[in-house]
Amino acid sequence: MHDDDGRTILPIFSRALSRSAVHGGGEWSRHLGPNAQVMRLDRIITVNDEFRIFSRFYGDRQLLRQMWEMPLDSLHGANFRQVIVDHCHLPITDITRLVTQTSFDDEVAERAGVEAGTDGLRLQAIGRAGRDTG
Repeated sequence: MHDDDGRTILPIFSRALSRSAVHGGGEWSRHLGPNAQVMRLDRIITVNDEFRIFSRFYGDRQLLRQMWEMPLDSLHGANFRQVIVDHCHLPITDITRLVTQTSFDDEVAERAGVEAGTDGLRLQAIGRAGRDTG
């Protein structure tokens, strides 16, 4: 991401907030498959200390075992795509992105540092790592 001058790259930093096992289904189920042992990683991404982005990452904790087991603070500042390639030894073969406008619920608004009900952008990115679960 660049500053207004179009050349200066803005500093981006992420801080891992929590990691937990997910039980039951959700939007992620059709991408991870019915037998996935799902984990959720929450983090805050800041851009130039001006913008706060709340991120939820879902993955199969069997397939991404290293991400599930590594100390949470080692995920601060981490590029998840690079962690998957380097530590989980899985090539990222495809990423599909969908951007929609939405009103933030209480949790998302609090994490992003805005008022509940604030309209914002929701980016859903679905990555594939060498397998297709339908």
